[in-house]
Amino acid sequence: FVADFAYLLDEAIPSFSSPRPQQQPARPAGFDYDVLNAEVLLTRATAQQGRLTLPDGMSYRYLVLPHVSDAILSPATLKKINELAEAGVTVIGPKTLAGRVARLREGPLDAVTRADGLAPDIEFRDTPADLSFDWIHRRDGATDIYFLSNQSARDATAQVAFRVAGKQPELW
Repeated sequence: FVADFAYLLDEAIPSFSSPRPQQQPARPAGFDYDVLNAEVLLTRATAQQGRLTLPDGMSYRYLVLPHVSDAILSPATLKKINELAEAGVTVIGPKTLAGRVARLREGPLDAVTRADGLAPDIEFRDTPADLSFDWIHRRDGATDIYFLSNQSARDATAQVAFRVAGKQPELW
């Protein structure tokens, strides 16, 4: 699975991930995300080449902290977040955490990705507003695999742009 954002759940009990349309902060179109809990962050996450990585090969460009006013993050979790930030992982969070997280970046995610020059993983161009597509990106070695699905009630065509370069797409 390929995703740019890893959203960290807060440590409140219970703690749930919001459905995609309500995920906060909102993701820019064409970017995907994963959700991590504090246990994964504390026991499995490391920083490698400026990315948050997990032992199974997952890798994320950004760690997104909870953007709710009553979010609970333990001292151990905050310490790990700071270690990752100092090792080069980009951590995005609300102003309320600015004094507790080193090198914290603030602002909407689309502004952060634009400032970093990061293009969307996928773009559906010149499609009518009544069309809806869903997608997922997987990688197997050097092969990038995108699964695209028309979620509309009618047949549709779309011009699709992928972030990957130097490859020839195949339609299956």
